[in-house]
Amino acid sequence: MNWHDVRWRIQDLIFPTDETLSEEQIREHSTRRSTEAEELLACPEALAGCVEECAKLLEAEDSRRQGVDGRLATIVGLASIAGTILFGGIWAGATGTLHSDSRAITWAMAGGGLYLALQIGRAVLAAVEGLSRRSYDALEPTDVLQRDGEDRSSFARRRARKCLTLLADHQLRNNEKITKMAVAHRALQNFMVALILLAFVGGWFSVTAPRGQDQLMENLRGDQRVLELLRGPQGPPGPKGDPGTPVAPGRHPKPAPKSGH
Repeated sequence: MNWHDVRWRIQDLIFPTDETLSEEQIREHSTRRSTEAEELLACPEALAGCVEECAKLLEAEDSRRQGVDGRLATIVGLASIAGTILFGGIWAGATGTLHSDSRAITWAMAGGGLYLALQIGRAVLAAVEGLSRRSYDALEPTDVLQRDGEDRSSFARRRARKCLTLLADHQLRNNEKITKMAVAHRALQNFMVALILLAFVGGWFSVTAPRGQDQLMENLRGDQRVLELLRGPQGPPGPKGDPGTPVAPGRHPKPAPKSGH
């Protein structure tokens, strides 16, 4: 494992991102698919039924796009609900509705809430980016109509070549959507793991922390100002009493006789 992989793993734990394809990579993909199409259509015997098969591939890719869009829309809905609940918890903690005397659990819940909000926001943002508008190439009337003077073989080859070109473009666009979906899934995984850890921390503190009444008594015993307030004002000191009769070493004073009735 090199440094690049370690960096991406750390980044995925904090703020998942994706590597955007460069223009050179996009052109290389289109060129490779065009070369493959020309090689497949070079054989005249392979033209029989090739248009229908290429159209089926294009329809399958469109079904793939619809499935990805449905999953991305589901992620937006679930993440939005989780974000609303999380915001309510953060607001309750900020306004003092949910309060804990332990500073450790306060900091843990505050940091955990910030991390959860970051992951939910990243999941929604990635899903929205995946659902954003993209320019898909489509068939034109000149692509489906036979031209004047064009034989059936040339027309079939042109139709198949156009379908394969559209297939390459649609695969590229749909792969971008799937990449955004993978980023959203990673953010949701981080959210669930952090939520489970926070649940364990909160459960451990709820079991081991002192009860509210015991904690109140401990705070009162340790507060000197409260003790002085409860004791009240002190009056002037009274007169000093007469010293008693000293007792010789080794001798004990006799007890006073009891008076009978």
